[in-house]
Amino acid sequence: MATRKLVSGAPRVLPNHTTPAGRCYLDAYKALEQRYGPFVDEVARMEASRTAFAWVELQASQLELVQAREKLATAKGRHSTAWNARAVQRLSKRQGLNDATYVSATRRLEQITASTRVARPLSPTELLSRVGHGAASS
Repeated sequence: MATRKLVSGAPRVLPNHTTPAGRCYLDAYKALEQRYGPFVDEVARMEASRTAFAWVELQASQLELVQAREKLATAKGRHSTAWNARAVQRLSKRQGLNDATYVSATRRLEQITASTRVARPLSPTELLSRVGHGAASS
C-alpha cells in the first residue's frame, strides 16, 4: 500500500479508498477528527485511523449479520435452516467482537487526545440543559 496520506490527512489503510469501505473509513476519520481533533502528532493520527478502520469493520459485520438473518428468515429446504442458524451465530459473535474492538479503540483515542483536544462550542440545546435543565418555564 502507498504510504502517502490522503487529501484529508488521514493515513491510507486500504488499497482503494474510493470503495464503499474507503468512503466509510474517511467519513469515520473525519467524524473522529471533528470530535477528538485536531490530531497534532502522528501517533494520534494513527490511533484515529485504527479507530476509523474498526468502525468500518463494525459496519461490515453488522450488514453481514442483518443479511444473514434475513436469509435465515426466508430459508427453505431441508438443511438450509441449520446451516444458516450456525452462520448467524458466527456472524453475531463476530459483530460483538468488532463492537468491543471499536469501543476499545475509541477509549484509547480519547486517552491519547485528552491533553490536546480543543473544546468544541456548546450547542444551544446543550447550553439550555446546563442552565435550566431543559426549556425555559413561564
